[in-house]
Amino acid sequence: PNKAFDSLEKNGFEQLHTYFEKEGFELISCRSLNDLKKFESYEFKYKSLFYLSVQYFRTKKMKDSAIESFKSDNFDVESIYSILAIILALKITQNIAFDPKINYTLIEIKSKKTFIVGDQPILNIHSDKIDKNGNTTDLSFYYPLSPKHSLRIDFDDKKEKYNLINPTEEEVDFYNNRMLEESQLFVFADNEQTLKNYT
Repeated sequence: PNKAFDSLEKNGFEQLHTYFEKEGFELISCRSLNDLKKFESYEFKYKSLFYLSVQYFRTKKMKDSAIESFKSDNFDVESIYSILAIILALKITQNIAFDPKINYTLIEIKSKKTFIVGDQPILNIHSDKIDKNGNTTDLSFYYPLSPKHSLRIDFDDKKEKYNLINPTEEEVDFYNNRMLEESQLFVFADNEQTLKNYT
């Protein structure tokens, strides 16, 4: 038996996702409007958007959704979903990286409230906008970066390309409640009281 092949078969996807995690480290470190302008670099933009797309598709929620979609076709999506998730992430990244309407907003909390994050850490805020076939018609990525910072990526040519906003407490509640709605098994917060406020 080929030990190298066996190792790749058993650990290949974990090693690949470890690489993706490293690619997202610089994005997760964004804390200012100036940091956000790193998206001017095509390399940073593509790596960051791919990282976000991979995180979006690799979750149990998205896997379960794909399995459900193909249930009537008797097609075993589960056996290939790890590969399919990467293909979907690449497709989304290529579509949005070249969109001239793309804009980036860093959301920074100044109040005592904090952001929560769940097992579906990246949300499409517009996932409820669907066509007659049940397909989502709009995309707005929302991703908590820290208890006090989150990133939103929209496609609206009426907005500035780079934005820094301080949300109201009601807006923080909106994002946290959406995170809670999309999570399946667990959510995290930086303190127990925050979790009690939303659960």
